[in-house]
Amino acid sequence: MLIFQKNIIPDKCFILIVFLKLFLILTAGCEKIENRNFYKYPFVISIFEGSNIYDLMPRPNNPVFTGDGVKDAQVSFVAYPFLIKKGDKWYMFFEAYQCAIHKGVIAYAESEDDCYTWKYGKIILDKPWHQSFPCVFEYNSEYYMVPESKHSGSTWLHKAINFPEEWSDGKKILNIPLVDPAIFRKDGRWYMFGLDRHNLLLFYSNNHETGWKEHPASPIIIGDKKYRRPGGGVYFNGKDYYRIAQDCESDYGVAIHIFKIIELNQTKYREIPVPDNYNLHAGAEEWAKHGIHTLNIQQLDTNRIIAVVDGY
Repeated sequence: MLIFQKNIIPDKCFILIVFLKLFLILTAGCEKIENRNFYKYPFVISIFEGSNIYDLMPRPNNPVFTGDGVKDAQVSFVAYPFLIKKGDKWYMFFEAYQCAIHKGVIAYAESEDDCYTWKYGKIILDKPWHQSFPCVFEYNSEYYMVPESKHSGSTWLHKAINFPEEWSDGKKILNIPLVDPAIFRKDGRWYMFGLDRHNLLLFYSNNHETGWKEHPASPIIIGDKKYRRPGGGVYFNGKDYYRIAQDCESDYGVAIHIFKIIELNQTKYREIPVPDNYNLHAGAEEWAKHGIHTLNIQQLDTNRIIAVVDGY
């Protein structure tokens, strides 16, 4: 009996150590999950419009898409929407969250009337790990996506094989499990924001598929829950770049804050806040009583911008 106990105790210790390591990976960058409102009040997706980032207003008849619109899986809600246009169609990629198994997959919908109505497509990325924040972009007529894949322990890049439905299995571009990685190109160089456990990090590369290094100015924000977590892709209006942040200070994703990037090169980074838009705060709309935590902006025409937003 004593021999049996001596043999089993190390096994228990080993299992405990493995469990703790796995827990740290899975919770990297997460805010506290106790009493998260979005489990009770699911996220929905809405459309905003304006002439610039300062006057963005919600369109009537929001929300435009809910979890009920996903037809090939039973999901609890939809969140983290990203917009991209190809030809005359708008495509929206988003997380479809399956609460029963605590896992998100990436799905898409399309619109032929400037984002007023949406036709659901299908789930396009379903990995063994949770995925969200499908940061999609076009480069040299090819389409790519960097979704959050922190539960895999790495950051992945996927390339469209047949846009919008067929994508590559993915390529590891960073052995760091970034939360909400926001990738963008400026002055011929690639940059990427992402949250680690406590800080907003910045990376750069000359090639979006390889060679990523942490920027000398990183971390950009240390510890501050109000401004550190990406709340969407970096917006470029043809002149200036803007970083989008989700406010997790008092609760999970209660508001969106926007920062204008005033200096960014291979060695330096500086940003300044722009005035808050009340419409991007919890309580501004009936469908967003408790929070708004994603904003992704695209140019609609020469005089207007359009944005996709989630709220709960």
